[in-house]
Amino acid sequence: MEMLKWIQELFASYGYSVLFFGLLLEFVALPFPGETTMAFAGFLSYTGKLDFFVLIAVAFAGTTVGMTVTYFIGLKAGLPFIQRYGKWFLFSETKLEKTQHWFDRYGSILVSIGYFIPGCAILPATFQVLLLCRSVSLPSMHTVALCCG
Repeated sequence: MEMLKWIQELFASYGYSVLFFGLLLEFVALPFPGETTMAFAGFLSYTGKLDFFVLIAVAFAGTTVGMTVTYFIGLKAGLPFIQRYGKWFLFSETKLEKTQHWFDRYGSILVSIGYFIPGCAILPATFQVLLLCRSVSLPSMHTVALCCG
């Protein structure tokens, strides 16, 4: 309950920007309760304190910007990091090749499903970077589904 009270105070002080920056932080894999924030924003929309369509636009923008930042972090640091330090995590070149082959085959499905599993949204895209438009469109669909569902 303390987290919900904290989110309520944030919304009272900062409004829509809490949702934007909260979802941005969540998609950059920082520990921020994005789903809880979206659920509370939906409640505030239901009570008339927030506009529903502005809420969807802000949530869409926050996830899109967050996923774009994550995409470029993965593009510049993802694979080089794994190639350099993977051995310390028992991740050999053979495992990397198998993972890349598996991700080439099932990556879009894995990422689509992964966004609906808390804590797994960032993991699939670490192994290989998808095309930017595909990488941004999947979390955006996730956001719209959560806001409207």
